Amino acid sequence: MINASKMPAGMRAPQKDPTTGLPGNIEAADAETFEATLDSQEDFDRMITINTKDPVVGNGKGWIFSPYAGAAAILNYFDSEDYDEWLMTPALQLEAGKQYTISFKLPDTDSWFTASKMEVKAGAEPTREAMTEVVFEPFTFIQDSEANKQCGYYFVPSRTGTYHIGFHAMGKSGFQMSNLRISSPGAVPIPSEDEIRYEEEVLMEKDLTTLTEGTMESPKNIVNSFGQLEGLDGWIGYEVYSVAGEGLLIKNSLAGTGNGAALVPAFVDTKGYGRIRYSVDYTTPEFSSVITGMDWIDGYLLLSSADYAPTVYYTDKSLQGFMRLDEEATANWICDIPSEPKMLWSANGDGTQYGEHNIDRASVYLRSACYSNLLVRKITVTGLTPVLDTPANARVEKYADDKATIAWDAVDGATEYVVRVYSNTRCYGNTYDLGSYQQYRLNETSVEVPVNVEKSATIVELFALGKKTRSVATSLRVIDMASPEFNPITEDERGNIRLDWEVPANNILTQVNVLKGEEVKEATDNYVVAALSAADMEDRAKAGNLVTFEGQDGTWTIEGSQLAIENGAITMQNTSFSQMLVNSNCAYDFSGITGNVKVRFSAKADGPCLVKVAAVDVDDNHSFGNADYKYVTLTEDYADYEVELTPVEATRFELLFGGLSTVYFKDLTVTCGLPAGAIFYKPVLSRNVSTNGKTTGSFAFKTPAAPFKNLMVWGVNVRYEYYDANPTNAVFSRYSKPVYLEKELGIESVAIVEEAEAQPVYYNLHGMRINNAQNGAFIKVTGDKVEKIIK
Repeated sequence: MINASKMPAGMRAPQKDPTTGLPGNIEAADAETFEATLDSQEDFDRMITINTKDPVVGNGKGWIFSPYAGAAAILNYFDSEDYDEWLMTPALQLEAGKQYTISFKLPDTDSWFTASKMEVKAGAEPTREAMTEVVFEPFTFIQDSEANKQCGYYFVPSRTGTYHIGFHAMGKSGFQMSNLRISSPGAVPIPSEDEIRYEEEVLMEKDLTTLTEGTMESPKNIVNSFGQLEGLDGWIGYEVYSVAGEGLLIKNSLAGTGNGAALVPAFVDTKGYGRIRYSVDYTTPEFSSVITGMDWIDGYLLLSSADYAPTVYYTDKSLQGFMRLDEEATANWICDIPSEPKMLWSANGDGTQYGEHNIDRASVYLRSACYSNLLVRKITVTGLTPVLDTPANARVEKYADDKATIAWDAVDGATEYVVRVYSNTRCYGNTYDLGSYQQYRLNETSVEVPVNVEKSATIVELFALGKKTRSVATSLRVIDMASPEFNPITEDERGNIRLDWEVPANNILTQVNVLKGEEVKEATDNYVVAALSAADMEDRAKAGNLVTFEGQDGTWTIEGSQLAIENGAITMQNTSFSQMLVNSNCAYDFSGITGNVKVRFSAKADGPCLVKVAAVDVDDNHSFGNADYKYVTLTEDYADYEVELTPVEATRFELLFGGLSTVYFKDLTVTCGLPAGAIFYKPVLSRNVSTNGKTTGSFAFKTPAAPFKNLMVWGVNVRYEYYDANPTNAVFSRYSKPVYLEKELGIESVAIVEEAEAQPVYYNLHGMRINNAQNGAFIKVTGDKVEKIIK
């Protein structure tokens, strides 16, 4: 019997007797005996290759370094002959009778769920013939969407002396390999995620061998005209048959094309669990004619809500499990339940959407990938609570040159912590390809780690170890992106306020925000931070992709595809590619407020629409992220909505209108509490200043207050992350320390350029610079002298 309970979905090797070497997903605790990251040509060249395939001829390729994958790779062409390719370590000195852990990763490939095969052996010479000691017998694994599958095995040498460890590629499909590590003798291995222990609550358990109708020779179809399974409440499917004493038969075509045979068990109440486990006991009584030796379950996790299951749902991750003829197996899938609402879709595939909803129901969609028959015997669903908590509040505490200090909160029951630092990362949007890493095992709750100061982010993964278990990992992104350090403000010869700053390496632009301070005479709980309205905007059938609120309180915009203005509202037809976003371009300084911030707005939608109202902050872990957020559901008639958010010191706001309906936005007000005498700074200007290829940046602007009273400037630097040599994702530094002009008239705070010191400068009473002052009252500034004049 194949037991998949300790293996990732879709990649399982036959179990061996633990006394002869336990295969599985463990990882070498250290790399003192040997390490090859295999993420560069130089590192790969340390290895020994014995290839039968010509790397140039199109009948398949042997072991090579793949610059595209950033890993050692067997590259294949379909219908090639079986591989017989070896990748071997240089000579290693090992001791007889001592236990070593050999571990490596099998990164995801572009192959479509192809089955790859390999074995691991050891020998005294780097030849095929010398590979006589078995580290792990031949095993087959699926190349699927689960990246960086962990493989780890114990090896006890039979003699003391020189060894080479050989990785033998077999079968017809290629694969990739990275992060080869061989531990010091006796080092306790690090458990993989499959070794996480949980307290489990049974949410559903159904033994299908208790069915009493049908035989394997003559199974009974129990699917009615509505797709429901007779005698199984809430279960649906197609071409599903009852076999007494055996289970449910998903009866397929056994040909090159499928007949749609599939099974969806009843949705279960997830009861607030962040993780659930699906265990499916099954066997394959008859194979499709298009395969030999192995098929696999091709399944999907289905997520829904109590109001819509089972016919409306959101499809999440794919789920796979081995199927060998007549062998019983257990597909054991641990699935994360999203904490944020998801868009629900009709199960009939017509594209009908039902808006975003909080997820509280789950099921799985089961079928054979290659159209074999699949006999399901038992399905069990449990809610999971890890015995050991994930380290909370992982954070970057400080930078020092090219290093950063990572800290986290202590975990009850943890004996030590594991920190992995991935520096050679490749970013594509918000996802990363992770290459080699440095690993730390420690008892403290902080560690100094190296940071990549070039073009890639450093990804830090962190988890706790306990007695015979580990926690779920958490991770954070560390981008060594310096904040702008503005020099003292100067006034140029034309009376403009000017900012200058030094530009760090790889910076492409600096976003500069100018804010005007307003003094609050008396304490208030309802200070207006921003107020926007489309009431006075002229109707426009085509308003473009950006609408600004010029002259209104705050530098806000609305973004989207094909916006329109209609009857005092901004409207847009949401699509799967573009959804309406109401956005404050600048961050507000909320360091001196009392209580929280209230966001009120008026809107409607002609169909399902969930609006995410977020207070957005910036830090180097994630660039723009949510300090706090709430969801509201729009109605088909205009209504006023209010949410309360907890901001951080530098906070922007976003309102994202979800769903695929037509949405209408009328107005918005943001308020907060302030004590008496407080000065609140409101954004009045935002500019993106290009600094690409420069060592300094500069920005000049007219003064927005009369003249210069309570002015504040701050900003962020921006750079790209890269996938190979291509920029893919803009990332932001923390906000800079603000620069203030706080004195009455502000003249003492401005550094006047020397050559203009004796020249008078004129301003009107609203604070605007005047080149030709006549016929009115003005402020005249000559050096340090300020006077009011009438001309």
